[in-house]
This record gives sequence, C-alpha cells and structure tokens, in this order.
Amino acid sequence: MFQLIQSLKLIDVKSTLSGIHPEIAQTSVRIGIEFNNLSVLLSTWKALTAYKI
Repeated sequence: MFQLIQSLKLIDVKSTLSGIHPEIAQTSVRIGIEFNNLSVLLSTWKALTAYKI
C-alpha cells in the first residue's frame, strides 16, 4: 500500500489514507514510513465527506 502511495506521488496524485488501525500506524512509523505528505482521516465516511466529490 505504501509503495503504491509513493508511486502515485511520482505522477502528482495526492492520496488519503482512512480507517487505519492504530497498531498498523504504530508499526509503520516504527519501520520508518512517514505520513508527512499524506492526508490521514479517521474513517472512510470522514474521507468521503471531507472531499465532496
């Protein structure tokens, strides 16, 4: 998933990550994955309502 997000950045696509479990987030940070340039929202519903498409 994180490789896909990095690949999308190459073509200037901004990704939003939603509904990630705390354990996965903690493990990701521990292994060095950065969430600096990634929009992270609590739930899919929040993601859908945040970007009224």
